[in-house]
Amino acid sequence: MWLDETANDARLKVSESSFQYQDDQEGRREIFRYDYLRQPCRTEPTSHLNLYAHLDVPGVLPIGRPLSRVHLPTGRVPLEAVIRTLIDDFNVPTATEDSVWRPVLAESEASFLQIAHTT
Repeated sequence: MWLDETANDARLKVSESSFQYQDDQEGRREIFRYDYLRQPCRTEPTSHLNLYAHLDVPGVLPIGRPLSRVHLPTGRVPLEAVIRTLIDDFNVPTATEDSVWRPVLAESEASFLQIAHTT
């Protein structure tokens, strides 16, 4: 991260970030991982999602390529969207009621999307 002085104000910018959800303390068994690289150096999309799951449909992926090696491209996903996915889809418990955290998350996400670098 770095602070970028713009004509209007200073903005915190991100060069790269990763968010993951795992089922153990050591981080060895990831369930999904989101990566963002402002300037990717390989062939993966700037922002992408990896799913660590098994796909039982024959012929969908090349032989020997697991679903976890597929980089699913996304738009610039705010941290708020990742938090919401963890709560809604993976049953991660919250510290407060929905009526408290959902509006805060929505407001924070809207503020981010107004100034976000898009890929």
